Amino acid sequence: MQTNNLIFPTDKLKIIEKNGVIYVYDIIRMRFVKCTPEEYVRQALINYLVNDLHYPKELMSIENEIIINKQSRRFDLVIFSRNISPLLLVEVKAPNIPINENVLYQLAQYNYSVKSQYWLLTNGLALYFMKYDNQINKIIIKNELPKWEDLK
Repeated sequence: MQTNNLIFPTDKLKIIEKNGVIYVYDIIRMRFVKCTPEEYVRQALINYLVNDLHYPKELMSIENEIIINKQSRRFDLVIFSRNISPLLLVEVKAPNIPINENVLYQLAQYNYSVKSQYWLLTNGLALYFMKYDNQINKIIIKNELPKWEDLK
């Protein structure tokens, strides 16, 4: 797995190998999970959000089920506001998956159910942070991912 060129720091990730399988520690679920390329990116992002941008991990939810067009789906990550409404919807891809219109469409479909104000798309090599303005039905691309205290 090629992991040394992610845009997120990886030095705080805990990695183990057991019976030939690599696992990464998930600080939200508080257990080791199988370390696929997508999971590695997700864990690097979560650690970056918590350790560098001060997002509270107790307001994060990973891979919860939502229903889209009568089909069961799982979002990658949602970060809730202090009043427990969805604030940031995150879609994570493996580094070899390009972030394109199809991925944005997937995130938009998920948001139909989640109703989050902010969106984030990443494959660990690129990051797109957006604000969805439902009053004008537009996506506004932001320059950078804000610290928790600046997310409004």
